[in-house]
Amino acid sequence: MEPTSPSDLPEVPVEPASPPVEAPVEPIETAAEQKKVYVGTGVSWAILLGVVLIVFIAILAALNTAAVPLNLVFWKGDVPLISIILGVGAVTVVVDELIGMIIRLRRRRRLRQRDELKELKKGSK
Repeated sequence: MEPTSPSDLPEVPVEPASPPVEAPVEPIETAAEQKKVYVGTGVSWAILLGVVLIVFIAILAALNTAAVPLNLVFWKGDVPLISIILGVGAVTVVVDELIGMIIRLRRRRRLRQRDELKELKKGSK
């Protein structure tokens, strides 16, 4: 049997509608208002390459375990070749990373200053 009139339909309770929730509106920045942010130091790739080089050097050094005389200004003695090779490799990676970090920080500062100069030129026009 099909209902023929609205009075024949079953009643469904209707809950009152809740007020709409408004999402916070954030202002949209234009391209002129956006500032470039220079982050990161780029060290991750350099460290990865350094680790690969250290592993390679360690393999080569493991094949050269003979003791060699080491004469420093304050110390003289026989040292295994492996420790000399690994020590030189580690010091090289550390020095390389420090120099690279200094260069990257200077470049980032120069780019920030260039952006600030552009902003000042735009503001004066």
